[in-house]
Amino acid sequence: MASNRTRRRNIILFTLFVGLVTAAAYFHHWRYGQWLIETENAQVSGDMVKVSALTEGSIATLEIEQGDYVNAGEVLLTLAGNDAQANYQHALAALRLALQEVSALVAKRSGQISDVARMAEKYTHSQSEHQRKLKLAADGLLSDEALTASESRVIQNRAALASATAQLTEIERRLGSLPLHQHPQITLASQQLRLAMYRLNKHQVRAPISGYIAKRYVNVGQMVDAGSPLFTISDPAQRWVEANFKEDQLRNLRIGQPVAIYSDLYGKEVQFSGIVAAPALATGAAFALLPAQNATGNWVKILQRVPVRIEFSPSLDSETPLPIGASLHISVDSHNRKGARLTDPGQRRQLRSAAREQIDYSGEIEQIITDLIEQQLLQ
Repeated sequence: MASNRTRRRNIILFTLFVGLVTAAAYFHHWRYGQWLIETENAQVSGDMVKVSALTEGSIATLEIEQGDYVNAGEVLLTLAGNDAQANYQHALAALRLALQEVSALVAKRSGQISDVARMAEKYTHSQSEHQRKLKLAADGLLSDEALTASESRVIQNRAALASATAQLTEIERRLGSLPLHQHPQITLASQQLRLAMYRLNKHQVRAPISGYIAKRYVNVGQMVDAGSPLFTISDPAQRWVEANFKEDQLRNLRIGQPVAIYSDLYGKEVQFSGIVAAPALATGAAFALLPAQNATGNWVKILQRVPVRIEFSPSLDSETPLPIGASLHISVDSHNRKGARLTDPGQRRQLRSAAREQIDYSGEIEQIITDLIEQQLLQ
């Protein structure tokens, strides 16, 4: 009897325990689990920029290796191009010569202005002196030879003034009224230098963005054609999650819902945060090379998956980087459903993108031209 009572008591206790666990699990699911939308079909995505050659040639120098971090505008490799370097040096010398010639004209104009003023003063004085001598000659106080000599000096001074004025007019015509840096001769030389620099830059491949060299495709001495891929650069500031949800999971997803992100790389110890950012506009099958044709009699319904963009919030830090393509586990808290639906037509979002450095390849040559002009003005 005692053993039967003990057995019944154990059965009752076990039943109560199972009931409590079941009730607790149901309560947890009712309180939290019903709002979670999860998928393990997710991976890290990011911007990958392929760098190509602008011209053909053989690789002379290779400045970086795979895995290196490069800044926007940094030289990655140099193609053999002795002609381009020689043309650049020739154009640089031509600009220096043009600056010297125009500066010499400016200095000559200043001197010529002084000459014209001096000649004008000399001519005016000779005219006044000749008028005085005419009066003396009329009174019989001056010989005809002296009067003739005075008249000759007036004619000579007038001719000298006319010649100096003509020379000044020619110098001003050559200089024009524009500033030094806008003189046609300097403008033409500057344009030729820009063209030479452009051709030289085609032999120097630079990084279009800052990031890591994810892949290097070439080696020193290798011949490449224009458009040949050289490197792939990965921007660490541009990372997001591409999560593929089932069709029936989309009904409760909204823009801005918080997301818990776990990776196979770090496990459950490291949790990343994010938000649902981009609407789902097409299934993955819609972008397949050979999309499925369902207009047949042998049609079988398959539950599709739709890619949804999730942005990290805050952005990834250097202590826990995630490589592009890393597998992720996504858990979306859909408790707040006040945001826009993912499938709303015309839904727009504002991407929180990191500011990128804008490369101005013309900045270097413009600085060189400006420095040359300033140096010439200081002389």
